[in-house]
Amino acid sequence: MSARSIRRSASLALLPCARVAGAAAVFLLDGCSNGKAAEQQQQMQMQRMAVAVSVVKARRVPFPYTIESNGVVMPVQSAAVLPQVDGIVKDVTFEEGQQVTKGQALFRIDPRPYQAALDQAQAALARDRATADQAQKDSARYELLLAGNVVTPQETEQRRAAAASANAIVRVDSAALATAKFNLDNTTVRAPISGRTGSLLVRQGNLVRGLGGGPLVVINQVRPILVRFAVSGKELPLIARYGGKGGLPVSATPTTATGVPPKTGDSAMAGGGDPPAGAGSARPRPGGGRDRWGRGRRLRREPRNSDVHR
Repeated sequence: MSARSIRRSASLALLPCARVAGAAAVFLLDGCSNGKAAEQQQQMQMQRMAVAVSVVKARRVPFPYTIESNGVVMPVQSAAVLPQVDGIVKDVTFEEGQQVTKGQALFRIDPRPYQAALDQAQAALARDRATADQAQKDSARYELLLAGNVVTPQETEQRRAAAASANAIVRVDSAALATAKFNLDNTTVRAPISGRTGSLLVRQGNLVRGLGGGPLVVINQVRPILVRFAVSGKELPLIARYGGKGGLPVSATPTTATGVPPKTGDSAMAGGGDPPAGAGSARPRPGGGRDRWGRGRRLRREPRNSDVHR
């Protein structure tokens, strides 16, 4: 037998042994993996704790029902400040956009013509009051003379008429004096309401007219503010039903603001509008966050009803 034949026989004899050894290794690996999985599963079951479960009877409870809508900030009221006298604006005591209070001085008009008119009215009143006093004395003296048949009744009646006329002139002078004081006081233009001023429409040195002139500035009251928003007509029955129990809580969030929305008060809902949509309005109580809101700003309004059963 040649050397090549001997090597081929040896290699063929080794192949069955290799197959048997490989099968044994596979059996050993499968047995080890199954054992480890069983141990892990047993450990997980031991570590797992029992969960307490409670059962309650189903019942109806209040559930918050939120309606979201877009709104627009509006002032509670606006006042156009108009002068009541003519004259040159001597001073402007505020700045555009400033918060002012009711009665605060805003403009001062040249008071010199009105001070002169006041002085003239005071002088006329003093003169006519002295004349009236003298006429009253003359009338009383003629009454005594008439009792002694010294003067005629016609002369006494004339003195009575002169005294009455003098007293009437005094009353006219008193009214003229009050008008002069009123005009002098109106040379200082004051804020009729508290609020935030708009654009300044006149400047120092401008001539203003008391009758037929334009406004000097517009003041918008923004404390508290008023937000108007529209809701769908299908929500109006719920709003009318639950809002009639003292109002609905409303929160307003500026569209560009982040964080917690400012606190607001109860809403004052007002129905109306077209059939498919109603109208609502809310007026927050004085609180924080109002200075961030301006007239015409768009907001998201959320009337919430915590009494609606769902």
